Amino acid sequence: MGNSQREQLYERLETLARELGACDIGFVALEEGEAGLKNAISLVVPLSDVVVSEIDNGPTHSYFHHYRTVNALLDHIMLRLGLLLQKEGWRYLPIAASQSINQPGRPPFSGRFSHKQAAVAAGLGDIGQSNLFLHRVYGPAVRLGTVLTDLPLPPPADRLHLCTGCGACRRACPAGAIEGVMWQPGRAREELFDAAACSAHMKKAYQHIGRGAVCGICMRVCPVGAGTESGGEDGR
Repeated sequence: MGNSQREQLYERLETLARELGACDIGFVALEEGEAGLKNAISLVVPLSDVVVSEIDNGPTHSYFHHYRTVNALLDHIMLRLGLLLQKEGWRYLPIAASQSINQPGRPPFSGRFSHKQAAVAAGLGDIGQSNLFLHRVYGPAVRLGTVLTDLPLPPPADRLHLCTGCGACRRACPAGAIEGVMWQPGRAREELFDAAACSAHMKKAYQHIGRGAVCGICMRVCPVGAGTESGGEDGR
């Protein structure tokens, strides 16, 4: 496949993703991947600013449902992009928008592949002290998806620096799970964020909202992206 054919396929993938609801998409070649696939298509879907704005001392029933609905939409978009890739002769692996794989030797509460790693490498945003992905327009009020493929993709983009280190997320976290450390490439999640403490608090405090409760407070208070059409006040 020549360069012009690849560019045309990139355009077809982006057009399809946006038609299906994505607000942003990035293409990037990574050093590591899964199943022998190291090239990533990163997808971003924004959350409702109204739903996010209602998060105060804890998540709402609307946020709990919206969170799961947006994840389902991302899974659908990834499948549609994957089917297009496969039709054109390329392999693909969709990484679930929200799925923890608890196996020996893996970090707790982690997925098969880091959506944030792909999105940052693709130049779509940064990672904040909260360990949330911060989109270049919408701040943390987004959900991410990743399609790994063998389609040749561009090299990583320059890193964006969006987190100001203001500490709003750390002060607001009811679980005390945010360490207040600035993210840097290669820095372990555990240096920024105590996933076990976050999970334990959510299970204790928010089970009345639904199984697999989410919080959202750190997202809600983050100033990155505030003032955009979709907010910048999302939560985990």
